[in-house]
Amino acid sequence: MTMAGTSIVFIIVIVFSNFLLHIVVSVDIALTLKGVVFLKLFELNHPIHSEFHVLFTIVWLVGLLLE
Repeated sequence: MTMAGTSIVFIIVIVFSNFLLHIVVSVDIALTLKGVVFLKLFELNHPIHSEFHVLFTIVWLVGLLLE
């Protein structure tokens, strides 16, 4: 891999890990009672967003494992 290729991969990893950190922080906020109630209401009102719910569940489980 060239030097430019390596730095591009490095930047992508940093941006992605930053994104994951924001998700974990959001999950921590969502784990409060209000967050859980809001998500349940959101789920009832938006059944189309089932892939969002699956993603949230996966991230929530990862968040629990990281604690």
